[in-house]
Amino acid sequence: CEKGNEGELYFDDEELDRFKGVSQETYTDSDIEEFRQVLYTMKEEEVDDWVHCLQTRGIEIPTAIKDEILMMLQ
Repeated sequence: CEKGNEGELYFDDEELDRFKGVSQETYTDSDIEEFRQVLYTMKEEEVDDWVHCLQTRGIEIPTAIKDEILMMLQ
């Protein structure tokens, strides 16, 4: 995670940009695993910002990892 221009957070997850505008219902198991790998490479305190960043970019979070994210945010 890096601070970009104007203080915005930047996550090194450009590979997920291909999911912009794609419904999470169409994600394959392999796609979901990509999200999971990014999730588990960051610090727990970064997860909330990462989720917000994905939403801002129009990338849906896979339902399969939402519970994992919620557990990390508690």
